[in-house]
Amino acid sequence: MKFFDKPIIQTIAIPLHAVDGAGTTAMRFTGPPGARGRIRQLSTVIVNDTTVATCLVRLGITGTLAAYASLVVPIGVAGVVTQLGKAAMDNVLLPADLEILLNDDGAATDGDVAITVIIDWERKGPR
Repeated sequence: MKFFDKPIIQTIAIPLHAVDGAGTTAMRFTGPPGARGRIRQLSTVIVNDTTVATCLVRLGITGTLAAYASLVVPIGVAGVVTQLGKAAMDNVLLPADLEILLNDDGAATDGDVAITVIIDWERKGPR
């Protein structure tokens, strides 16, 4: 699916997020008023410690925490990078004016990751 022609680009960078334990929301965000969005990038880098079980970093909404994307963070050591594939992003359209949750499932027993999300937002009508 094609990206928007003149998007408003939002970059979210979280330098350190623990992916062990109860599963937490790293950030809550909403796009510009009236804009719908496409995920351009969702990636993680293991920062410190070693994850000793895979876990998920997700984009979703309250009640459906992986509604828009789910990225597996593998077992690994610092420096291991994961990125959501193009096919997983192509058919995802983030709704306008709805709070999106960037969260994890807490399945790893140890580890911290840096998370990067880039979203293209487009408004309907004149700008």
